[in-house]
Amino acid sequence: MKINILLMVIVLMWILEPGCSTVWAQNRAEEPTASDVVAPIGISGFGDFFIQANRQDVAQTYNVGQMEVDLETHIAEKVVIGAAVAYDGENFGLGAFTVDLHLLGSKGDHFHSNSGIMHSGIIVGQFDVPFGIDWHVYPSIDRKLVSAPLVIENTHNGWNDFGVQAYLEAGKMNVVAYATNGFCSEGLGCPVDVDKKMAAVGSRVGIKPHSTLEIGGSWAGFLYPDDDRDRVMAGGDVQFAYQNVFFKGEYVVHQVSLASKQTLTRRGFYGQGLYDFGKTYVVARYGNFSPGDAQVEDLTRLSVGGGWVILDGCELRFEYQRNSQDGGRLAFTQLVVGF
Repeated sequence: MKINILLMVIVLMWILEPGCSTVWAQNRAEEPTASDVVAPIGISGFGDFFIQANRQDVAQTYNVGQMEVDLETHIAEKVVIGAAVAYDGENFGLGAFTVDLHLLGSKGDHFHSNSGIMHSGIIVGQFDVPFGIDWHVYPSIDRKLVSAPLVIENTHNGWNDFGVQAYLEAGKMNVVAYATNGFCSEGLGCPVDVDKKMAAVGSRVGIKPHSTLEIGGSWAGFLYPDDDRDRVMAGGDVQFAYQNVFFKGEYVVHQVSLASKQTLTRRGFYGQGLYDFGKTYVVARYGNFSPGDAQVEDLTRLSVGGGWVILDGCELRFEYQRNSQDGGRLAFTQLVVGF
């Protein structure tokens, strides 16, 4: 999939023209300088360190999980520019670079005011792809357990990509749609260099029937122009929050048509509950994943843990994990800080 950059720029200029003319040409006789419209750069970040213990081998390892420095500024509060330099336990590199154009809305500053829409816009650049709901907690500072859900690890696992997305929040509904480069799981028989020849499109729709409840559905299709195989992901999610009780869950199906003309369907789910006491919390999650192979048993994982908020932006967390595969039992202790 090729995006015509020139056409996209022309369309955006047409959409944004009234707002841009207001910002940049208040006085035609005097050009504004960058300092007149661009806010100072804000710097924030987070990092975590964890200890992993394995009961079987009596092994203990010390690791840096994630470390990220985030930069953000905005132009007249209508265009937000963000970047992140991140370490993910293996590599150090660019974690995100986005330009967020606030188009229509009643909340905050937008190029066009609209009382029926709370917030909407277009984001271009590199970002965590909004499939399902787990992408909200890819940063370790936001994830209350140390590990990710089993089904997420085995499907789209921290999907971060280059592309464009459009989003809208209105009333009890929120919608996001995106087009990205896509990703390929080599273990599923993907051809060599397929990442250079593919693209992905997808969307998520969320509905809030009540202030305490949100239900969502996601879909993503992966396109292979030079190959006759295809791949689809679909899922449903639920989030519930009432006073100190929080629950969320997801169901994900990952279907792949292999070069052998066989179709492999991988699927799984998780449910997670948390009770917040204020300075401390307890959390539990159960997950299941089916690899789609009749010769391989389903995988299950039970995680229980808790956390202690030492100070705002500094938490100590614990997780005990029991896996069905080989009876694996793991324990984690994590210190996470934000600044």
